[in-house]
Amino acid sequence: MNQDEYEIAMQKIAKENNLSLTENAYKIARFRARTQLPMDRCPCEQLAPDRGCIGPKCWEEIKRDGICLCQCFKRND
Repeated sequence: MNQDEYEIAMQKIAKENNLSLTENAYKIARFRARTQLPMDRCPCEQLAPDRGCIGPKCWEEIKRDGICLCQCFKRND
């Protein structure tokens, strides 16, 4: 996937989950495109099996802190 495709995928995830993307999301999309990191892997904790875009740990952080660890997705308040 290229950066635009990752951005579209991330926008879709945000919309489906009533979240917003942060400015950091575009840096993450660029990183994902460069490394071809799948969406089910967290760019900050790539080896953690329960980490990925809108995975269980991300949801916990968004509910608790309003934003995920990577500062990619944030709650719409």
